[in-house]
Amino acid sequence: MPLVYAGLRPRFVDIDPQTLNMDPNRLEGLVTSSTCAIQAIHLAGNPCDMALLLKVARRHGLVVIEDCAQALGAKYRGRKVGCWGDVACFSFSKNLDGIGGGMLVSKNPEVISSSAVLQASFPPAPRFYDSYRVVRLAVASRRGSMLWDAAYATIMSSRKGTPTGRRVLQSGGVELLGRTLYRPSSSQAAFGLHRLQHLDESNRCLEERAQRLAERCQDLPGVELQRTTVDSTRVHTRFLVKTPGCSRQIVTELNRRGVEAKHLAQEYSTTYREPVEELPEFARKDSARTCRTYRSLHDRVVTLPLSPSTRCTEIARIARELGSVLRRPTRDSESTSIETAGWHGGQT
Repeated sequence: MPLVYAGLRPRFVDIDPQTLNMDPNRLEGLVTSSTCAIQAIHLAGNPCDMALLLKVARRHGLVVIEDCAQALGAKYRGRKVGCWGDVACFSFSKNLDGIGGGMLVSKNPEVISSSAVLQASFPPAPRFYDSYRVVRLAVASRRGSMLWDAAYATIMSSRKGTPTGRRVLQSGGVELLGRTLYRPSSSQAAFGLHRLQHLDESNRCLEERAQRLAERCQDLPGVELQRTTVDSTRVHTRFLVKTPGCSRQIVTELNRRGVEAKHLAQEYSTTYREPVEELPEFARKDSARTCRTYRSLHDRVVTLPLSPSTRCTEIARIARELGSVLRRPTRDSESTSIETAGWHGGQT
Protein backbone atom coordinates (compact mmCIF):
# COMPACT_ATOMS: atom_id res chain seq x y z
CA MET A 1 0.00 0.00 0.00
CA PRO A 2 2.79 2.56 0.71
CA LEU A 3 4.05 1.98 -2.84
CA VAL A 4 0.65 3.02 -4.20
CA TYR A 5 0.68 6.11 -1.97
CA ALA A 6 4.08 6.99 -3.46
CA GLY A 7 2.61 6.89 -6.96
CA LEU A 8 4.21 3.60 -8.02
CA ARG A 9 2.38 0.87 -9.93
CA PRO A 10 2.97 -2.59 -8.44
CA ARG A 11 3.21 -5.78 -10.47
CA PHE A 12 2.45 -8.86 -8.41
CA VAL A 13 4.59 -12.00 -8.41
CA ASP A 14 2.95 -15.32 -7.61
CA ILE A 15 3.93 -17.19 -4.45
CA ASP A 16 5.71 -20.45 -3.75
CA PRO A 17 2.99 -22.87 -2.55
CA GLN A 18 5.24 -24.25 0.22
CA THR A 19 6.91 -21.17 1.72
CA LEU A 20 4.02 -18.80 0.80
CA ASN A 21 6.64 -16.16 -0.08
CA MET A 22 7.35 -14.62 -3.48
CA ASP A 23 8.47 -17.27 -5.97
CA PRO A 24 11.80 -15.89 -7.27
CA ASN A 25 11.63 -18.18 -10.32
CA ARG A 26 8.60 -16.20 -11.53
CA LEU A 27 10.16 -12.82 -10.87
CA GLU A 28 12.33 -12.21 -13.92
CA GLY A 29 9.48 -12.69 -16.37
CA LEU A 30 7.66 -9.73 -14.82
CA VAL A 31 10.55 -7.26 -14.92
CA THR A 32 10.09 -4.54 -17.55
CA SER A 33 12.01 -1.46 -18.63
CA SER A 34 9.92 0.61 -16.19
CA THR A 35 10.62 -1.62 -13.17
CA CYS A 36 12.60 0.26 -10.52
CA ALA A 37 12.50 -1.94 -7.43
CA ILE A 38 11.62 -5.33 -5.97
CA GLN A 39 9.80 -5.61 -2.65
CA ALA A 40 10.48 -8.85 -0.78
CA ILE A 41 7.98 -9.65 1.98
CA HIS A 42 9.16 -12.13 4.62
CA LEU A 43 5.66 -13.45 5.29
CA ALA A 44 4.93 -14.68 8.83
CA GLY A 45 8.60 -14.37 9.77
CA ASN A 46 9.74 -16.75 7.00
CA PRO A 47 12.65 -15.22 5.01
CA CYS A 48 12.41 -14.97 1.24
CA ASP A 49 14.99 -16.70 -0.95
CA MET A 50 17.13 -13.58 -1.10
CA ALA A 51 19.98 -15.16 -3.11
CA LEU A 52 17.82 -15.81 -6.16
CA LEU A 53 15.98 -12.54 -5.74
CA LEU A 54 19.20 -10.51 -5.57
CA LYS A 55 20.53 -12.17 -8.73
CA VAL A 56 17.55 -10.84 -10.66
CA ALA A 57 17.89 -7.40 -9.04
CA ARG A 58 21.58 -7.09 -9.88
CA ARG A 59 21.05 -8.29 -13.44
CA HIS A 60 18.54 -5.50 -14.03
CA GLY A 61 19.96 -2.82 -11.71
CA LEU A 62 16.96 -2.78 -9.39
CA VAL A 63 16.61 -1.56 -5.81
CA VAL A 64 15.62 -4.25 -3.29
CA ILE A 65 13.24 -3.34 -0.47
CA GLU A 66 12.84 -5.86 2.36
CA ASP A 67 9.54 -5.89 4.20
CA CYS A 68 10.63 -7.29 7.57
CA ALA A 69 7.50 -6.27 9.48
CA GLN A 70 6.87 -9.84 10.62
CA ALA A 71 10.48 -11.05 10.65
CA LEU A 72 12.38 -9.13 13.32
CA GLY A 73 15.25 -11.44 14.31
CA ALA A 74 14.89 -13.92 11.44
CA LYS A 75 17.99 -14.99 9.49
CA TYR A 76 18.79 -16.04 5.94
CA ARG A 77 22.08 -17.89 5.42
CA GLY A 78 23.27 -16.77 8.83
CA ARG A 79 22.59 -13.05 8.29
CA LYS A 80 19.64 -11.18 9.75
CA VAL A 81 16.90 -10.20 7.34
CA GLY A 82 17.10 -6.51 6.61
CA CYS A 83 20.83 -6.78 5.80
CA TRP A 84 20.33 -8.11 2.28
CA GLY A 85 18.46 -5.39 0.44
CA ASP A 86 19.07 -1.70 -0.16
CA VAL A 87 16.33 -0.66 2.26
CA ALA A 88 14.47 -2.61 4.95
CA CYS A 89 11.44 -1.78 7.06
CA PHE A 90 10.62 -3.37 10.43
CA SER A 91 7.57 -3.23 12.68
CA PHE A 92 7.70 -3.18 16.47
CA SER A 93 4.04 -4.20 16.73
CA LYS A 94 4.52 -7.85 15.78
CA ASN A 95 6.97 -9.40 18.25
CA LEU A 96 7.88 -6.67 20.71
CA ASP A 97 4.64 -6.86 22.69
CA GLY A 98 3.07 -4.31 20.37
CA ILE A 99 5.03 -1.26 21.52
CA GLY A 100 4.14 0.37 18.21
CA GLY A 101 6.22 2.14 15.63
CA GLY A 102 8.94 0.60 13.57
CA MET A 103 12.38 1.01 12.07
CA LEU A 104 13.90 1.75 8.68
CA VAL A 105 17.43 0.60 7.91
CA SER A 106 19.64 1.26 4.91
CA LYS A 107 23.28 1.42 3.92
CA ASN A 108 22.49 4.51 1.87
CA PRO A 109 23.05 7.68 3.96
CA GLU A 110 20.75 9.69 1.67
CA VAL A 111 17.85 7.33 2.43
CA ILE A 112 18.44 7.66 6.16
CA SER A 113 18.77 11.44 5.97
CA SER A 114 15.60 11.96 3.92
CA SER A 115 13.70 9.53 6.17
CA ALA A 116 14.74 11.48 9.27
CA VAL A 117 13.51 14.71 7.69
CA LEU A 118 10.21 13.07 6.79
CA GLN A 119 9.75 11.66 10.29
CA ALA A 120 10.38 15.10 11.80
CA SER A 121 7.34 16.35 9.88
CA PHE A 122 5.04 13.84 11.59
CA PRO A 123 2.86 15.14 14.43
CA PRO A 124 3.78 13.95 17.95
CA ALA A 125 1.95 10.90 19.23
CA PRO A 126 -1.14 11.70 21.36
CA ARG A 127 -0.61 11.29 25.10
CA PHE A 128 -3.13 8.46 25.40
CA TYR A 129 -0.88 6.39 23.13
CA ASP A 130 1.80 6.29 25.82
CA SER A 131 -0.67 5.30 28.52
CA TYR A 132 -2.13 2.60 26.31
CA ARG A 133 1.31 1.20 25.46
CA VAL A 134 2.44 1.19 29.10
CA VAL A 135 -0.62 -0.75 30.25
CA ARG A 136 -0.46 -3.12 27.30
CA LEU A 137 3.23 -3.85 27.81
CA ALA A 138 2.76 -4.43 31.54
CA VAL A 139 -0.13 -6.85 30.98
CA ALA A 140 1.63 -8.65 28.11
CA SER A 141 4.68 -9.33 30.30
CA ARG A 142 2.44 -11.14 32.82
CA ARG A 143 0.60 -13.39 30.38
CA GLY A 144 0.45 -17.07 31.22
CA SER A 145 -2.51 -17.23 33.57
CA MET A 146 -6.20 -17.12 32.74
CA LEU A 147 -6.64 -13.72 34.41
CA TRP A 148 -3.80 -11.95 32.61
CA ASP A 149 -4.62 -13.62 29.29
CA ALA A 150 -8.19 -12.35 29.59
CA ALA A 151 -6.93 -8.86 30.44
CA TYR A 152 -4.62 -8.87 27.44
CA ALA A 153 -7.43 -10.03 25.14
CA THR A 154 -9.60 -7.18 26.41
CA ILE A 155 -6.88 -4.63 25.73
CA MET A 156 -6.27 -5.98 22.23
CA SER A 157 -9.96 -5.90 21.36
CA SER A 158 -10.16 -2.29 22.55
CA ARG A 159 -8.06 -1.24 19.57
CA LYS A 160 -11.09 -1.45 17.33
CA GLY A 161 -12.50 1.64 19.00
CA THR A 162 -9.23 3.49 19.46
CA PRO A 163 -8.79 6.64 17.36
CA THR A 164 -6.08 6.04 14.76
CA GLY A 165 -5.81 9.39 13.02
CA ARG A 166 -7.16 8.00 9.78
CA ARG A 167 -7.46 10.04 6.62
CA VAL A 168 -8.54 9.35 3.05
CA LEU A 169 -6.03 9.54 0.21
CA GLN A 170 -6.73 9.59 -3.50
CA SER A 171 -4.83 7.57 -6.10
CA GLY A 172 -5.93 7.12 -9.68
CA GLY A 173 -9.51 8.01 -8.84
CA VAL A 174 -9.64 5.38 -6.08
CA GLU A 175 -10.07 6.33 -2.44
CA LEU A 176 -7.42 4.82 -0.22
CA LEU A 177 -7.86 4.64 3.53
CA GLY A 178 -4.62 5.91 5.00
CA ARG A 179 -3.33 6.23 8.53
CA THR A 180 -1.57 9.27 9.94
CA LEU A 181 1.91 8.42 11.13
CA TYR A 182 2.98 9.86 14.48
CA ARG A 183 6.42 10.73 15.73
CA PRO A 184 7.25 8.29 18.57
CA SER A 185 7.63 9.67 22.07
CA SER A 186 10.68 9.23 24.27
CA SER A 187 8.83 6.71 26.44
CA GLN A 188 7.96 4.61 23.37
CA ALA A 189 11.60 4.68 22.31
CA ALA A 190 12.67 3.62 25.81
CA PHE A 191 10.21 0.71 25.79
CA GLY A 192 11.47 -0.30 22.37
CA LEU A 193 15.11 -0.35 23.44
CA HIS A 194 14.21 -2.38 26.52
CA ARG A 195 12.26 -4.97 24.53
CA LEU A 196 14.98 -5.24 21.88
CA GLN A 197 17.41 -6.38 24.58
CA HIS A 198 15.14 -9.38 25.21
CA LEU A 199 14.22 -10.06 21.57
CA ASP A 200 16.40 -13.15 21.09
CA GLU A 201 15.12 -14.74 24.28
CA SER A 202 11.53 -13.99 23.31
CA ASN A 203 12.06 -15.44 19.83
CA ARG A 204 13.59 -18.62 21.28
CA CYS A 205 10.54 -19.11 23.49
CA LEU A 206 8.29 -18.50 20.50
CA GLU A 207 10.15 -21.04 18.35
CA GLU A 208 9.96 -23.70 21.06
CA ARG A 209 6.20 -23.30 21.18
CA ALA A 210 5.94 -23.18 17.39
CA GLN A 211 7.79 -26.49 17.18
CA ARG A 212 5.39 -28.10 19.65
CA LEU A 213 2.38 -26.81 17.75
CA ALA A 214 3.87 -27.98 14.45
CA GLU A 215 4.40 -31.48 15.84
CA ARG A 216 0.76 -31.66 16.87
CA CYS A 217 -0.62 -30.22 13.61
CA GLN A 218 1.50 -32.01 11.02
CA ASP A 219 -0.50 -35.23 11.20
CA LEU A 220 -3.95 -33.62 11.14
CA PRO A 221 -6.04 -34.57 8.08
CA GLY A 222 -5.33 -32.30 5.12
CA VAL A 223 -3.20 -29.81 7.10
CA GLU A 224 0.04 -28.53 5.59
CA LEU A 225 2.52 -26.37 7.47
CA GLN A 226 4.23 -23.36 5.96
CA ARG A 227 7.68 -24.63 4.97
CA THR A 228 10.68 -22.64 6.18
CA THR A 229 12.91 -21.34 3.38
CA VAL A 230 16.11 -23.34 2.91
CA ASP A 231 19.12 -22.03 4.91
CA SER A 232 16.86 -19.85 7.01
CA THR A 233 16.04 -19.34 10.67
CA ARG A 234 12.49 -18.06 10.86
CA VAL A 235 10.49 -16.29 13.54
CA HIS A 236 6.91 -17.53 13.96
CA THR A 237 5.33 -14.11 14.28
CA ARG A 238 2.38 -15.78 12.55
CA PHE A 239 1.74 -19.53 12.64
CA LEU A 240 0.15 -20.30 9.28
CA VAL A 241 -1.35 -23.62 8.20
CA LYS A 242 -2.93 -24.61 4.91
CA THR A 243 -6.22 -26.42 5.38
CA PRO A 244 -8.32 -28.57 3.01
CA GLY A 245 -11.42 -26.43 3.54
CA CYS A 246 -12.56 -22.83 3.46
CA SER A 247 -10.50 -20.92 6.02
CA ARG A 248 -13.28 -18.43 6.77
CA GLN A 249 -15.58 -21.21 7.93
CA ILE A 250 -12.84 -23.02 9.83
CA VAL A 251 -11.87 -19.79 11.62
CA THR A 252 -15.51 -19.12 12.50
CA GLU A 253 -15.89 -22.57 14.04
CA LEU A 254 -12.57 -22.35 15.92
CA ASN A 255 -13.57 -18.94 17.31
CA ARG A 256 -16.87 -20.44 18.46
CA ARG A 257 -14.87 -23.04 20.36
CA GLY A 258 -12.70 -20.43 22.04
CA VAL A 259 -9.62 -20.66 19.79
CA GLU A 260 -8.56 -17.21 18.56
CA ALA A 261 -7.74 -18.28 15.01
CA LYS A 262 -7.68 -15.72 12.22
CA HIS A 263 -7.76 -15.60 8.46
CA LEU A 264 -4.18 -14.45 7.79
CA ALA A 265 -4.63 -11.23 9.76
CA GLN A 266 -6.20 -9.60 12.79
CA GLU A 267 -9.92 -8.92 12.85
CA TYR A 268 -9.33 -5.17 13.04
CA SER A 269 -7.16 -5.19 9.91
CA THR A 270 -8.09 -5.42 6.24
CA THR A 271 -4.65 -6.77 5.33
CA TYR A 272 -4.84 -10.07 3.42
CA ARG A 273 -8.52 -10.52 4.32
CA GLU A 274 -9.68 -10.08 0.74
CA PRO A 275 -7.75 -11.37 -2.30
CA VAL A 276 -5.58 -8.64 -3.71
CA GLU A 277 -7.41 -8.55 -7.05
CA GLU A 278 -10.64 -7.60 -5.24
CA LEU A 279 -9.15 -4.63 -3.39
CA PRO A 280 -10.11 -1.36 -5.12
CA GLU A 281 -6.48 -0.19 -5.11
CA PHE A 282 -5.40 -3.16 -7.25
CA ALA A 283 -8.57 -4.24 -9.07
CA ARG A 284 -7.20 -3.04 -12.39
CA LYS A 285 -3.84 -4.81 -12.03
CA ASP A 286 -3.74 -7.75 -14.46
CA SER A 287 -0.68 -9.19 -12.68
CA ALA A 288 -2.79 -9.78 -9.55
CA ARG A 289 -5.21 -11.97 -11.49
CA THR A 290 -2.44 -14.13 -12.93
CA CYS A 291 -1.17 -15.19 -9.48
CA ARG A 292 -2.92 -18.55 -9.59
CA THR A 293 -1.12 -20.16 -6.67
CA TYR A 294 -1.91 -17.19 -4.43
CA ARG A 295 -5.55 -17.17 -5.52
CA SER A 296 -5.95 -20.91 -4.92
CA LEU A 297 -4.46 -20.73 -1.41
CA HIS A 298 -5.93 -17.47 -0.15
CA ASP A 299 -9.07 -19.08 1.21
CA ARG A 300 -7.23 -22.08 2.64
CA VAL A 301 -4.75 -20.43 5.04
CA VAL A 302 -5.51 -20.13 8.75
CA THR A 303 -3.48 -18.27 11.37
CA LEU A 304 -3.38 -20.13 14.68
CA PRO A 305 -2.83 -18.25 17.97
CA LEU A 306 0.73 -18.45 19.31
CA SER A 307 2.95 -16.31 21.54
CA PRO A 308 6.07 -16.81 23.69
CA SER A 309 3.78 -17.29 26.71
CA THR A 310 1.43 -19.88 25.17
CA ARG A 311 1.24 -22.85 27.53
CA CYS A 312 1.66 -26.51 26.51
CA THR A 313 -1.94 -27.24 27.48
CA GLU A 314 -3.13 -24.41 25.22
CA ILE A 315 -1.02 -25.73 22.33
CA ALA A 316 -2.55 -29.17 22.76
CA ARG A 317 -6.05 -27.68 22.83
CA ILE A 318 -5.46 -25.58 19.69
CA ALA A 319 -4.36 -28.64 17.71
CA ARG A 320 -7.13 -30.79 19.16
CA GLU A 321 -9.85 -28.29 18.26
CA LEU A 322 -8.46 -27.79 14.75
CA GLY A 323 -8.45 -31.53 14.20
CA SER A 324 -12.00 -31.79 15.54
CA VAL A 325 -13.22 -29.05 13.19
CA LEU A 326 -11.58 -30.66 10.16
CA ARG A 327 -13.06 -34.08 10.98
CA ARG A 328 -16.52 -32.65 11.61
CA PRO A 329 -19.09 -33.92 9.08
CA THR A 330 -20.53 -31.32 6.74
CA ARG A 331 -23.95 -29.96 7.72
CA ASP A 332 -25.99 -27.66 5.55
CA SER A 333 -28.15 -25.12 7.34
CA GLU A 334 -27.67 -26.19 10.96
CA SER A 335 -24.20 -24.74 11.27
CA THR A 336 -21.22 -23.53 9.32
CA SER A 337 -20.01 -26.17 6.92
CA ILE A 338 -16.45 -26.91 5.93
CA GLU A 339 -16.33 -26.71 2.16
CA THR A 340 -13.33 -27.30 -0.04
CA ALA A 341 -12.01 -24.00 -1.34
CA GLY A 342 -10.48 -25.34 -4.54
CA TRP A 343 -9.38 -23.13 -7.42
CA HIS A 344 -11.38 -19.94 -7.57
CA GLY A 345 -11.26 -16.39 -8.77
CA GLY A 346 -12.25 -14.58 -5.59
CA GLN A 347 -11.42 -14.47 -2.08
CA THR A 348 -1.10 -14.21 2.88
